[in-house]
Amino acid sequence: MAKPDWYDTTECETHDAGAPKFCKKSEPGEGTERSCAYDGARVVLMPITDAIHLVHGPIACAGNSWDNRGARSSDSQLYRRGFTTEMMQNDVIFGGEKKLYRAIKELAVRYPEAKAIFVYATCVTSMTGDDIEAVCKAAQDKVCMPVIPVNTPGFIGDKNIGNRLAGETLLKYVIGTAEPAVITDYDINLIGEYNIAGDLWGMLPLFDQLGIRVLSCISGDSKFEDLRYAHRAKLNVIICSKSLTNLAKKMQKNYGIPYVEESFYGMTDVAKALRDIARELDDLVNGLEKRTMQDRVEKLIAEHEASCRAQLAPYRERLAGKRAVLFTGGVKTWSMVNALSELGVEILAAGTQNSTLEDFYRMKALMHKDASIIEDTSTAGLLSVMYEKLPDLIVAGGKTKFLALKTKTPFLDINHGRSHPYAGYDGMVSFAKQLDLTVNNPIWKVLNGKAPWEKDEEQLAADLLKASGHAQMFLSEEMKSSRVKVSVKNATVNPQKNSPALGATLAYLGIDGMLGLLHGAQGCSTFIRLQLSRHFKESIALNSTSMSEESAI
Repeated sequence: MAKPDWYDTTECETHDAGAPKFCKKSEPGEGTERSCAYDGARVVLMPITDAIHLVHGPIACAGNSWDNRGARSSDSQLYRRGFTTEMMQNDVIFGGEKKLYRAIKELAVRYPEAKAIFVYATCVTSMTGDDIEAVCKAAQDKVCMPVIPVNTPGFIGDKNIGNRLAGETLLKYVIGTAEPAVITDYDINLIGEYNIAGDLWGMLPLFDQLGIRVLSCISGDSKFEDLRYAHRAKLNVIICSKSLTNLAKKMQKNYGIPYVEESFYGMTDVAKALRDIARELDDLVNGLEKRTMQDRVEKLIAEHEASCRAQLAPYRERLAGKRAVLFTGGVKTWSMVNALSELGVEILAAGTQNSTLEDFYRMKALMHKDASIIEDTSTAGLLSVMYEKLPDLIVAGGKTKFLALKTKTPFLDINHGRSHPYAGYDGMVSFAKQLDLTVNNPIWKVLNGKAPWEKDEEQLAADLLKASGHAQMFLSEEMKSSRVKVSVKNATVNPQKNSPALGATLAYLGIDGMLGLLHGAQGCSTFIRLQLSRHFKESIALNSTSMSEESAI
């Protein structure tokens, strides 16, 4: 039986070391770094700021994943609230459809400002047979807003599958359901831009100066109504080539909207992106007979690059000659190679887990011939690369943070856990500033200095005097007893608790030689590893049976 187009990719036939293989599933017992389809759908849809995102399942799925990404909003903060039906034992036994129905109605009354409700299926509710599509349809008749089912339980695939299914959901229920008041010749959509740390806000001023209108951003800092207009854009610009290419292809087929794949990290790629977009728009508007938009772009690039180079000069002086290891995913796999090179940073080794083959080969082509490709992307593999290469800097995602710190190596997070925007010309300056602050932070001299037990009595006494009094303010606080409470609510908002599985894993971690094995979809182990790594500030070994759709059935 043929797999649907959102699932299958042809990018599996490669024997290049370190190349990503979409067709490879996580093996049972493997310490997976990839999350599940449920999480992938949340990544795409959660940045829709004026919608309620309701997770139908036990506390684990919402409690472990709530507010775990840095997508920013310029208006509504509703999207940052965690909503879950918090399924309990009796709900699993007798079914959760009635509870879900009541939860939707309650939330619609409690949050009348919401423009839509997205309901996410999870492994447990899919296994028990809850028909969320039927419940959403019935509830929509009772509330004054769209209620949209997101049928992406974790066991149907990894995070990338969830990304694509979220795109299918938008195409089926949202895009094309309303018309914009005004249409211009230079309307575009940004696809796969999630406004992490405010990246989108570094791009929008450039489009405004050019007279290009971003009709819809899918889905960073987006409003539900704006997404409904997306079918009227003249051009789709894919920012994250891995997550929503299927959406761009179907919009091209259904609405005749062409698409380009671009990056806005680093001056080289920003200039290329603006030129490509201008050329496509000129071609669409007047068949390239006039270079209206292209002339505007060349003028804008000249102005901004001159200003950007002047601001980068002091940072480049301090960063030139530094050596880095790069480990990230998506479009950043290759665009960060350009950005680091523009600052004079040499890349010793680079690797990826979540990229297309095209991204991988672009990264490989841009790297120096002596640079290494990271073949083993496990915790042990990355650690061996750090000890072998001895870089001045690790540029990677948050999961690598504590490995870097254990080796006393400066680390810069460039994935969704960061707090600073890196897109556009202003973002490039911000990137250089954060690199400089990271590499040249005086803390590294302290870390590589004498340990407390190596200091003489006079130095140790001075340190103790400086630290005295810090503990008393915590010990003096009255400790309150706590009890386990069983939720009787239909909808829990902003859950301040985690799953029993995380609690049990935490309890057993102290046993010497213990290796945890979570029996479920791979998202559960990924979330719990993330929480524990943040708590203990080091990488935690945790495996999963990585249940698939077949094994769940």
